[in-house]
Amino acid sequence: MLAGARETVASPTEVAIAGLLHRAATSTTSLIPILGSRTRAQLDATLGALDVTLAPDQIARLDAVSAIPLGTPHEQINNSAPAIAGGKPELLEAAGIPVA
Repeated sequence: MLAGARETVASPTEVAIAGLLHRAATSTTSLIPILGSRTRAQLDATLGALDVTLAPDQIARLDAVSAIPLGTPHEQINNSAPAIAGGKPELLEAAGIPVA
Protein backbone atom coordinates (compact mmCIF):
# COMPACT_ATOMS: atom_id res chain seq x y z
CA MET A 1 0.00 0.00 0.00
CA LEU A 2 2.75 2.41 1.00
CA ALA A 3 4.83 1.58 -2.08
CA GLY A 4 1.81 2.19 -4.30
CA ALA A 5 1.22 5.50 -2.57
CA ARG A 6 4.82 6.60 -3.15
CA GLU A 7 4.63 5.59 -6.82
CA THR A 8 1.40 7.48 -7.51
CA VAL A 9 2.07 10.48 -5.23
CA ALA A 10 -1.15 9.69 -3.40
CA SER A 11 -1.98 8.84 0.19
CA PRO A 12 -2.30 5.19 1.25
CA THR A 13 -6.01 5.83 1.79
CA GLU A 14 -6.41 7.07 -1.77
CA VAL A 15 -4.52 4.07 -3.16
CA ALA A 16 -6.59 1.61 -1.11
CA ILE A 17 -9.88 3.14 -2.20
CA ALA A 18 -8.72 3.42 -5.82
CA GLY A 19 -7.91 -0.30 -5.69
CA LEU A 20 -11.39 -1.06 -4.37
CA LEU A 21 -12.97 1.08 -7.09
CA HIS A 22 -10.95 -0.74 -9.76
CA ARG A 23 -11.98 -4.10 -8.30
CA ALA A 24 -15.62 -2.96 -8.32
CA ALA A 25 -15.38 -1.84 -11.95
CA THR A 26 -13.93 -5.16 -13.09
CA SER A 27 -15.96 -7.48 -10.85
CA THR A 28 -18.46 -9.92 -12.30
CA THR A 29 -20.58 -9.51 -9.18
CA SER A 30 -21.78 -6.40 -7.45
CA LEU A 31 -19.09 -4.81 -5.35
CA ILE A 32 -19.85 -1.50 -3.73
CA PRO A 33 -17.23 -0.10 -1.36
CA ILE A 34 -18.94 1.35 1.72
CA LEU A 35 -16.84 4.13 3.14
CA GLY A 36 -17.45 5.91 6.43
CA SER A 37 -15.65 9.22 6.57
CA ARG A 38 -16.05 10.92 9.96
CA THR A 39 -13.87 13.94 9.40
CA ARG A 40 -13.30 16.41 6.59
CA ALA A 41 -9.74 15.07 6.10
CA GLN A 42 -11.08 11.52 5.70
CA LEU A 43 -13.71 12.72 3.22
CA ASP A 44 -11.05 14.59 1.23
CA ALA A 45 -8.89 11.43 1.11
CA THR A 46 -11.89 9.36 0.02
CA LEU A 47 -12.79 11.77 -2.76
CA GLY A 48 -9.12 12.10 -3.74
CA ALA A 49 -9.17 8.42 -4.70
CA LEU A 50 -11.36 9.33 -7.68
CA ASP A 51 -8.35 11.09 -9.23
CA VAL A 52 -5.91 8.20 -8.68
CA THR A 53 -5.10 5.92 -11.60
CA LEU A 54 -3.29 2.71 -10.73
CA ALA A 55 -1.00 0.84 -13.12
CA PRO A 56 -1.73 -2.85 -13.78
CA ASP A 57 1.30 -3.94 -11.72
CA GLN A 58 0.11 -1.83 -8.78
CA ILE A 59 -3.33 -3.41 -8.98
CA ALA A 60 -1.76 -6.87 -9.11
CA ARG A 61 0.29 -6.10 -5.98
CA LEU A 62 -2.78 -4.78 -4.15
CA ASP A 63 -4.70 -7.92 -5.10
CA ALA A 64 -1.84 -10.12 -3.89
CA VAL A 65 -1.51 -8.47 -0.49
CA SER A 66 -5.27 -8.37 0.09
CA ALA A 67 -5.99 -11.95 -1.02
CA ILE A 68 -7.85 -13.99 1.57
CA PRO A 69 -7.01 -17.71 1.70
CA LEU A 70 -10.22 -19.71 1.27
CA GLY A 71 -9.05 -22.58 3.45
CA THR A 72 -10.75 -25.97 3.66
CA PRO A 73 -12.38 -27.40 1.54
CA HIS A 74 -11.54 -24.98 -1.28
CA GLU A 75 -7.78 -25.39 -1.13
CA GLN A 76 -8.00 -29.17 -0.73
CA ILE A 77 -10.21 -29.47 -3.80
CA ASN A 78 -8.02 -27.10 -5.81
CA ASN A 79 -4.85 -28.97 -4.82
CA SER A 80 -6.36 -32.36 -5.67
CA ALA A 81 -7.47 -31.36 -9.19
CA PRO A 82 -4.48 -32.99 -10.94
CA ALA A 83 -5.08 -36.29 -9.13
CA ILE A 84 -8.81 -36.24 -9.85
CA ALA A 85 -8.20 -35.66 -13.56
CA GLY A 86 -5.52 -38.33 -13.92
CA GLY A 87 -2.73 -35.76 -14.23
CA LYS A 88 -4.66 -33.56 -16.69
CA PRO A 89 -6.38 -30.83 -14.64
CA GLU A 90 -7.35 -28.96 -17.82
CA LEU A 91 -9.96 -31.71 -18.35
CA LEU A 92 -11.82 -30.35 -15.33
CA GLU A 93 -12.29 -26.94 -16.92
CA ALA A 94 -15.86 -26.39 -18.05
CA ALA A 95 -16.13 -26.10 -21.81
CA GLY A 96 -17.48 -22.81 -23.07
CA ILE A 97 -21.00 -22.80 -24.41
CA PRO A 98 -21.02 -21.55 -27.99
CA VAL A 99 -23.18 -18.52 -28.55
CA ALA A 100 -24.69 -17.99 -31.97
